[in-house]
This record gives sequence, C-alpha cells and structure tokens, in this order.
Amino acid sequence: MESGQTSVAGLSDPTPGLPAPERPNAFLAEFTRVLPLPHIGVTAMLVPTRWWDFWKN
Repeated sequence: MESGQTSVAGLSDPTPGLPAPERPNAFLAEFTRVLPLPHIGVTAMLVPTRWWDFWKN
C-alpha cells in the first residue's frame, strides 16, 4: 500500500461494543444474556394471557 493511504482495517474501532459508560458496558459485557430475559419473560406471560379464553372454552 502506498504511503498516505489508510486501509479499511485501520478505520475500524479497536474496542468493539456499546458506546456506553463504563459500568453499564462492563455489566452487559459480563452478563450478555441479561438483556433478552425481560423480553422472553414478557412474551412468555402474554401468550397464555392472550389465548386464555380460547383454551378455556
């Protein structure tokens, strides 16, 4: 590569991840499965709630 040119790899961020403050970023990096748990929990509660009348009759 000629001098003065920048490779695509040279433009990438050396520390991938969320642009968040250190404490939340460290927490989410340590417990990566914590974030989807509320979504799974709400979905698991809504499905039986929605179909309760259907199952009951």
